[in-house]
Amino acid sequence: MNEINESCSMIQELFKQYTDDDYMKSRMHQYICNRLPKIFETIHKTHVTSQTYEEHMQNNQETFIQNFLHINKYYYVPTSEKFFIYDNEHYSTISEDDILHNVLTSISKNKQLLAWKKSTKIQMMCKIKSNLLFNFYHRF
Repeated sequence: MNEINESCSMIQELFKQYTDDDYMKSRMHQYICNRLPKIFETIHKTHVTSQTYEEHMQNNQETFIQNFLHINKYYYVPTSEKFFIYDNEHYSTISEDDILHNVLTSISKNKQLLAWKKSTKIQMMCKIKSNLLFNFYHRF
């Protein structure tokens, strides 16, 4: 409610400021009644479109990360700062550079995520680093 009162007060102040200037009063009236609604309609549409795009990209990113990690079973050991990959039979060490190469190559193949390549890479590496090898062993 404070925003409404402040906005109304500002408009009243402007009309007071130009009380003797018919041209300026006419311009303010035209602007407030004709241009301002269209400006706000455009701002609102842009905001809604932006939010929709953001949600769509976040969903695509999360789906991509889940699928990638389902196929590529990477694990991390923070005490040694080493990464491991599991091929459904054996664990072997893998360098962070090799993981990054695989991550970035996979993202590049997904045209929808190219604009979010850096963000997806960062999210992916955080998920991999939180996928601790010893936690995996303790599940059994």
